[in-house]
Amino acid sequence: MNPQALELLVREDARLDGGVRRWTLSPTKERASSLVEIAQALKLADERVSMQLEFARGLAQWTRSQQVNFPENLFWDFDYPAASVLRHARSLSEGADLDYVAAAFGRMVELQQRYGVHTTICFRYVHDFSYGLDWAKWIAREAHQDGSVGPFDWGFLSYLRNRAFELVELIERDDEKYPTLRRGAARNPFPFRRDPASEAQLLAELARRGQLPVCAWDVDASPRFDRPFQALREACAADLGLTIDE
Repeated sequence: MNPQALELLVREDARLDGGVRRWTLSPTKERASSLVEIAQALKLADERVSMQLEFARGLAQWTRSQQVNFPENLFWDFDYPAASVLRHARSLSEGADLDYVAAAFGRMVELQQRYGVHTTICFRYVHDFSYGLDWAKWIAREAHQDGSVGPFDWGFLSYLRNRAFELVELIERDDEKYPTLRRGAARNPFPFRRDPASEAQLLAELARRGQLPVCAWDVDASPRFDRPFQALREACAADLGLTIDE
């Protein structure tokens, strides 16, 4: 791998390791893949130097943004989202591929800045995005979607950007589901608890049951939208005793 690209990823791995516990939902690993390991799995070294540098910069900026905007996030699997960006870029012509990598990672950084803890939306975790729960919900709700737009493709990233504006408007109106939060509170529009212990327990059980749309820890994952993932999550939460009493 290009020494500059490798150094960038090594430096970002060290920064992440110094700030968060990089838990994974993988059944075969004890910690999430490092950025260097992801680049190796994707054979980034086979790309021309300009692509190696652009991808390394984008991946580092995105992961850094996740820590800044979701500092309490628990699971740090970046493998499949990163693979999705690079694979689409590889289908494009030279020049357009670099533009896409920069734009895709830049859009994901923007989304974190719009949804994270420093905003009025103030979601505590990015798990619903990383593991495809937001995407599967979108597919189920939009009759014209057939799954051809993936969970980290530009079309869905653009939808999430527009949805952020909609949520801000709802919050400003003190919507029943998306009310204005008191200072220091984390947003939870779901009927189950999402404190860190509950979130970790629920996601680990969903992964064990095979009830996550995206196995984000696997660069070769096959995203699924053919099951009622939202209902499955609520049922799993009930099984674990995590449902919020009315």
